[in-house]
Amino acid sequence: MMPRDAGPNSRPDDRRDPDPGADRSADPASDPASDPASDLASDLGSDLGDAELEVLRILWDEGPRTVREVMNHLHERGRKVAYTTVLTFLTRLEQKQFVRSDKSGVAYVYKPTVTRERVTRSRLRAIADQLFDGTVGSLVLHLMREETFSRREINELHQLIDQLDTNRRTPGRPSTS
Repeated sequence: MMPRDAGPNSRPDDRRDPDPGADRSADPASDPASDPASDLASDLGSDLGDAELEVLRILWDEGPRTVREVMNHLHERGRKVAYTTVLTFLTRLEQKQFVRSDKSGVAYVYKPTVTRERVTRSRLRAIADQLFDGTVGSLVLHLMREETFSRREINELHQLIDQLDTNRRTPGRPSTS
């Protein structure tokens, strides 16, 4: 019998939890989402398929859910998928350490181990690396030129720019603008 993480698709740097079902909610040190040195951090967005990301979004929006509850939410969103398909998505997400399951009840309850913000940051960084030679400013400028923003979003952008400008000024020196 092969060890759990020595399958044909495993990589030497895979970090699998030897007991993925153990409840570690009270132990933040064991949570890969809270470990900045985790290999998971650098690979957050690239290892997620569209359907897995959709399942993860349900868990972010709705909180911990069973397979059936996730399936029902997918059905409400127009995705008619079988129970076994949803179970496969959640099993893959658990193997990739994006979710954790609580197996103490009759039905397994799945909850995310990474935040939406963390996945977003990782995916945007990957896009900047792939399309803009790692220059995040170029990505932001491209979006500002090509997309339409609401008045509220424009006001928020102004506030962020003002805050950046204020933070970059050195005390005692006039700004160069």
